[in-house]
Amino acid sequence: VELIRKARNKNIFTVAWVMSPEEAYKMAKAGADVSGYD
Repeated sequence: VELIRKARNKNIFTVAWVMSPEEAYKMAKAGADVSGYD
């Protein structure tokens, strides 16, 4: 989550892969541009 936040602060496009709705929420809050869910 911290890496996604740091990348977004540098205007880097981010993709987060999540395994639960809770992780998806955290990544969305951190600013992930795209999230994949398995």
